[in-house]
Amino acid sequence: MIYGSIICLFLATLIALGNVGGATAAIIRKRKGIDKGYSSVPLFSLLFATAAWFLGKHTIGFWAFVPAILDPGTWMLVALPGALIEAIRYEKKKDTEQTSGGDSSTRADAGLEPPQR
Repeated sequence: MIYGSIICLFLATLIALGNVGGATAAIIRKRKGIDKGYSSVPLFSLLFATAAWFLGKHTIGFWAFVPAILDPGTWMLVALPGALIEAIRYEKKKDTEQTSGGDSSTRADAGLEPPQR
């Protein structure tokens, strides 16, 4: 069982290193003015780390979760609800700005705003 645990731990580490490298490259590209993002792999390092822990509980212990903890893809799962709420707020704000028109002279002519003196 220890060999299966080591293989799963190795795979979790590879995925975590790939996500760290991709995120680092995205930051470097953004600083250079190339605005391309990076889509990380969120679940696989956590799944492989859990499998490594399950197969080698007594020998590896909770050290199997170190790659999953250091993986930015795993932290995306933690930040996902906040990002979704922020995206919904942004869309609502954008919709209200589009429906309001944005030009104060047309709003005053329509009787929505009092005339300025």
